[in-house]
Order: sequence, then structure tokens, then C-alpha cells
Amino acid sequence: MSLFFCLRRPFQLQSHRLNPIRRLHAQTTSTRLSRQFFAFKSPQHGLSQPGHQQPCNQLTFRSVFQKRLFASRRNNRPRPISIPKRQPATREPVSEPEPEPYQEPEVEQETDPSSKLKGIVIWGFIGINVAIFLWIQFAKLQNTQGNKGPMSTIVANFPLSLRGVLKEKRYSQLLASMFTHFDVMHLAFNMFAFHAFASLLKQAPFVSAPGFATLVIGSGLFGGVAWLVQRFIKLQQTRKYEERFAVGFSGAVMGVGAAAAMIAPRAQMLLMGVLPVPMWLLVGGYLAYDGVYLSTEGTGTAHAGHLGGLAFGFIYYLLFVRRGKMRYWRSLRKPRI
Repeated sequence: MSLFFCLRRPFQLQSHRLNPIRRLHAQTTSTRLSRQFFAFKSPQHGLSQPGHQQPCNQLTFRSVFQKRLFASRRNNRPRPISIPKRQPATREPVSEPEPEPYQEPEVEQETDPSSKLKGIVIWGFIGINVAIFLWIQFAKLQNTQGNKGPMSTIVANFPLSLRGVLKEKRYSQLLASMFTHFDVMHLAFNMFAFHAFASLLKQAPFVSAPGFATLVIGSGLFGGVAWLVQRFIKLQQTRKYEERFAVGFSGAVMGVGAAAAMIAPRAQMLLMGVLPVPMWLLVGGYLAYDGVYLSTEGTGTAHAGHLGGLAFGFIYYLLFVRRGKMRYWRSLRKPRI
């Protein structure tokens, strides 16, 4: 009975009701029980050893059981894994790049392999006109000094006339008259306009150098033929040859201008070097001007020759240049593998 009581309650016996003998026996019994049940723990749990006495009222079974239970749980508890802290990455200081020295933009190279050859053809035609003009000036100088031989040769073979072609059979006048200029302003205006129009055709990759030369010579010849036809119609009316002749590179210039206007109608040209005018308007203005004054005499301009050169330029574009232009654009639209 006393054992059961000690297991449920603290080891406190109500010995004050007992007589002295029984009180001593109760104290002895409680001391023996405390040695048997609670004297097996080590000092680290705060319990007594067999050689040491401890009051019974300071130790209970529940406290011992809880300490053993908590000790077992503490031993089975998983140990925490020490994860090293991730140190922040050190960034190296970024140095600003030094500004690059200024370089002039590269000029785009011409992609057309025949552009250089066409440039040679352009300057070749200009050189022929200038050379013949200088020869004429030399012949004039010789004529003033009494030597009329060079000037008479030039007048008989270079200017284009209806008498020289029909009666004298000098067909070379059709070609020679293209490169003949007696006035320096006439030469300068034709060469300036020719170089401006020809520069557009030079940039066209679908116009070859031989094709460009054909356009220039064909326009000049066709302009001369048109002027001869006009003079022949006038001959049928008057029944006599007129002492008129035609010279200049205007027919070839008009033919090149017509082809350039068909290729690049919106290209800007400086009229008299000041006013920007699109190609279609400039060529259209020449066409209207020559058409209005075609039958007017005394203007000093071969309007029929201009119209003949324009007509050849349009025809040449429709028959040859337009096809090459379409083939060129189709080749650009093909997908690259």
C-alpha cells in the first residue's frame, strides 16, 4: 500500500499520526524505497547516488520518466546540417570603353562591273567633240591667215546638208555632224547635258557599255535622218535645195535623256544648275518645245533632229533596255538558298 502510494504521489508519508515507533519505521521504509527506485541515475540528471541521501519529497517518478523520455528524444533528433553561407560574387569594376576615333564613312563601291567601261565611253564621246571643236578653231585661225584648205575640208564633210547627202552622196555627214560644234556655248551646253543624262544610265546595271554606245550613236543618226526628212519635204514644196546645214550633239543628248527618263523618271536634275526638276518633266518640256516650233523657220535650232533623237531613245528603251531591266529585278527577287 505504501509502495503504490509512493508511485502515484511524492514520497511523503503522513507520519505525524503515527506513534514514535511506527514513525521511525515509516521513515526507514521510505528511505529504502527511494534508494531502490531512484538511486540509479547519474549526477548529470540531478539525481542522487547510492551513497547519498536525498529527501523523498524532492523527486517523483513522473519527473524521472519525463527526463528519460526527453533524453531519448534529444538523442534521436536529427542533427542540423551546416550549410555554408553563399558569399556574394565580387564584380570587377567595368571600365568604360574609350571612344573610337572618327572615321569617315566608306563610299559605296559601284556594283555594276560595266560602270567603269561606260564612264570611259562617256568621256570618250566628250573628248571627240572637244577635239573636233579645237580642230575647227584651228581651221578658223588658218582661214584668217589665208590658208583656206582646212576650213573648206571641214565645211564640205562635217556639217549635215540635204545637198551633200542626196546629190554629192556624202553619207559620212550623218555621223560627222554629230561631233561638230562651231560655237563654244553650243558645245558646252551639249556636253553638260550629255554628261548629266549619261550618269543615270551609268548607274543602271542592266545597260551595258556597248548598248550605251549604240544608244548614243543611234540617237544622233536618227536625229540627222529626221532633220533630212523635214528638209526633203520642204524641197518638194520649193523645188530647190536650201543652203541649210545641221551640226551638234543634240540628237544624241535627247536620245540619252529619253532613255534616262524612262529608267528613272523621278530623278532630280538641276535646270541651269539651280532649279531641281524631275527627269520626266524636263524631257517632256523639251518634247513640247520642239513639237511646237517644229515647222517654225529661223529659230536656229534643228527641232526635227531633237525629236528624232527622242524617238530613238524611247524605242531603244522599249525594245532592249526594258527587257534587261525586268530580268534584273526578277534576279533580285529570287530567294537565296
